[in-house]
Amino acid sequence: MNTHSDSEKTTAEKIGELIKANSKKIIVLSVLVVLTLVLVGVYDSISTHRNDKALMVAEDIEDLFNQWNESAEADKAAVSTELQELIESTLADYDGTYAALRANYTKGLLFSSEEKWEESMAAFLAITEEFPESYIASTSLFNAASIADQSGDTEQALSFYESIVEKFTTSSADIPETLFNIGRLNEELGKADSAVKSYQKIIDEYSSSSWTNIAKSRIISINANS
Repeated sequence: MNTHSDSEKTTAEKIGELIKANSKKIIVLSVLVVLTLVLVGVYDSISTHRNDKALMVAEDIEDLFNQWNESAEADKAAVSTELQELIESTLADYDGTYAALRANYTKGLLFSSEEKWEESMAAFLAITEEFPESYIASTSLFNAASIADQSGDTEQALSFYESIVEKFTTSSADIPETLFNIGRLNEELGKADSAVKSYQKIIDEYSSSSWTNIAKSRIISINANS
């Protein structure tokens, strides 16, 4: 009996560790696709002249971020300082533009890589406030949830994940994973019924998702230990 319980516990821990280990990768890799998708909508919302300048600044931010990402450890601090200065000047001069969007997203990436969790989360959340109807809003909120999750703030991470489901169910591709994270965090909080409800939603509404079989296994595990 104890052996079975230990085995199930190990499985749950491995699933949690896998997702937490990948959360930083999700934050970094999502930027290229998401910022491309949001470009047209932001472009149409502002004047052409200002937008042309904003696009040039956005490209400078991207170039400098890539330079920072590829720099040797000894050089990263200097490039980081230059990048942060460019980000802050962009946010001051190009509020509401694609450049500001890129600045905040890059700021979130930079600070998360430097494990400055509060600053990173604030940058991603700023996007959800300034561009709440954009595709990038859901991804930014997912990133904020991932950071809270990594930082061990289970309650805040759960709140962010639940907001994603509430606001972006019809537009976000991350809903199955988000639902799984809601289930996992509810398990951590000892809320088995809420966890099962979230896992069952994946099974019922996202049967082709790669998260479905894992959700099934978690329900089996919960029921076996109840």
